[in-house]
Amino acid sequence: GSLYNLALIKTQLVQPDTWFRYHVTCRDEPAGTHITIRVNDVIVNDFVDKERRHASGHIAFQQHHDGSVIRVKDVEVRELRGAK
Repeated sequence: GSLYNLALIKTQLVQPDTWFRYHVTCRDEPAGTHITIRVNDVIVNDFVDKERRHASGHIAFQQHHDGSVIRVKDVEVRELRGAK
């Protein structure tokens, strides 16, 4: 649920070896790029990046510890309606 180097979440949101739904929405707003992160449909991060560092670019899945494994399935990327 963290937004790397911008909005850290220190709480463990799901147990290890558990599948979960992760939904990230980014919208361009007058105040900046509005980023919302949901885990299992619960908002865990709601952040406005005034510097628009995440306005465009790459998508990545990241692990932080040697030996840890990330498994993903059913990845969807789509443009939001009304987005520029």
